[in-house]
Amino acid sequence: MPSRLDARQRAAQLTDACARLNQSLRLDVRVRGRVPVEPSIIVANHLSYLDPLAVAEVVPVGAVAKSEIMGWPGVGEAATELGILFVKRGCPRSGSVALRAMMRLLDAGVSVLVFPEGTTSTGGDVLPFSRGAFGIAQLKRVPVVPTTIRYGTPEACWVGDDWLLPHAVKLHRFDRVSVDLVFGPSLQPSTFGDAAELAEATRQCVRSLLLP
Repeated sequence: MPSRLDARQRAAQLTDACARLNQSLRLDVRVRGRVPVEPSIIVANHLSYLDPLAVAEVVPVGAVAKSEIMGWPGVGEAATELGILFVKRGCPRSGSVALRAMMRLLDAGVSVLVFPEGTTSTGGDVLPFSRGAFGIAQLKRVPVVPTTIRYGTPEACWVGDDWLLPHAVKLHRFDRVSVDLVFGPSLQPSTFGDAAELAEATRQCVRSLLLP
């Protein structure tokens, strides 16, 4: 099992790697709200493969990603080395392994980034949230931080059957791509009856920051 120092070091390394990568991708991250400093579960809407890069540049985190990323040449290997947690969608065993890993990160003092919609969207609304991470928040008594991601151009969204490489090439035609990262007020799990109630309250906070 990784030591407390290892977990924090990996989170710091992930932040450094994302900052460098965002420079090469010409991604400008603009932050509003209070950036969480205590171990938290950061819950964000999901628009693109760029989302975790934007958040991890600002906050040292351990992140949960879909298992398909492990097969991306170069990306999967680097993500594994930096301690990204991979989940095979629709596989309960994989999900439970990831939840246990999330608890170890929180115990080590590292925040966790999750995208509980489970898939990307164009940002018109926020899909229903899966409840797993919210049960962990209640169990570990750590705050949940609703976080909203918005891009300056709709072309930054990566949804449906888009191929990664053509999308990245198309995006590289822009001089800069701005992303607004809005951290909402922390939600304390003890003030909610159960994980479902906490999940819906968090979703509504994310929606309120996203929609006009």
